[in-house]
Amino acid sequence: HGALNATKFLHKHVTANNLSPDDPLMAYRDNAGRLKVLTKSLFLKVCNEPWSERGYPRFSGHSFRIGGTTYLLQCGVDPEVVKRCGRWKSCAFARYWRDLHSIASIH
Repeated sequence: HGALNATKFLHKHVTANNLSPDDPLMAYRDNAGRLKVLTKSLFLKVCNEPWSERGYPRFSGHSFRIGGTTYLLQCGVDPEVVKRCGRWKSCAFARYWRDLHSIASIH
């Protein structure tokens, strides 16, 4: 895994979409330059349509939550930080950990 640098990617996103400080962070510009908000349902639709056409199963938002949790832990992000980022109040998020062998060797 490469270095996790969310700040760099957010800066690229904001710059590419010409977002102002008052715009929603998960917004983008359409082909006409209009500001659009990327909703969960639109994100999943854009992901699932090409996957379904190729015979892959549809994914839920939960799949991305599990993958994001695992990725952050594999990148060495402290589990308490991952817990806070995911807005978990308990250690229930540990149920979503995948690739425990590599995560355990990091933490």
